[in-house]
Amino acid sequence: DEKQQKLVNDAITRVNDLVIKTVTQIEQTTAKDLRQAVADGKVDKSELIALGTQAVNEVYNQLSNDTIEVLETQVNDVGAYIKDAVEAAVYNIKKQG
Repeated sequence: DEKQQKLVNDAITRVNDLVIKTVTQIEQTTAKDLRQAVADGKVDKSELIALGTQAVNEVYNQLSNDTIEVLETQVNDVGAYIKDAVEAAVYNIKKQG
C-alpha cells in the first residue's frame, strides 16, 4: 500500500543520505591521504579497505531498528545493500576528482 511504500522510500533515502555524509567525511579526513600513502608504498592497501568496512558499520549503526525492518521487507541483505551504496559513493567521489 501507499503508506508502506512511503516507509520504504524514506528508509532508502535515509540510507543514501547517511552513506553520502559518511563517505564524504571519511574521504575528507582519512581516505585521500591514505590512498596516496598506499600508492607511495608507505601503508598496506588493507588499511584503505578497512575504511569501507568502517563506513558500512557507521551507516548501519545509525539506522533505527524500525528502518532496518522496513528495508528488510525489500532487500534480502541490508548490510550488503549498504556496502554497495558505500562503494558507489566512493566511486562517485573519486570520479569527481
